[in-house]
Amino acid sequence: MTIHTIFDRKDQSKPPAVVPPSERRRGIHTLRDFEKIDREKAEKANASAKATMEQFSKALSDARETLASIPADAHLKMQEELRMYYEEHQKTQESIRRSEKVLAQFEEDNNSSVFSMIYSGFSSCFSFVFSSFSFFVSFVPRFFSFLRRWI
Repeated sequence: MTIHTIFDRKDQSKPPAVVPPSERRRGIHTLRDFEKIDREKAEKANASAKATMEQFSKALSDARETLASIPADAHLKMQEELRMYYEEHQKTQESIRRSEKVLAQFEEDNNSSVFSMIYSGFSSCFSFVFSSFSFFVSFVPRFFSFLRRWI
């Protein structure tokens, strides 16, 4: 009598007549043992898939709740505030450029004076610090208040 395994059978439609010796060593003696193992694997896979789907469904419902809690025009408000901050920044930059032009002209007029150089350096530094300070004083509280409202 010859032993046929699943892999060397010519007719794949019929189950093997005899369980291969390698499977007998694992404790599988009949075809019903094969079916039982397959059924257990399928049940474990189904349980795992159901658990994954439940987790996904919960995450999806949480995401929907979060999206529903965010106002529809929040991104428009943020864009408007950022545009205002950008305009303020542009005004500050223009102010710095004007003060640099005035200082350059002042330096040309008083090129030989050491005092004028010290004064021009101090005033340009002061104007830069003041304009940066005024920009951040106006920008930072608004930005954090917007973030607080949005979050």
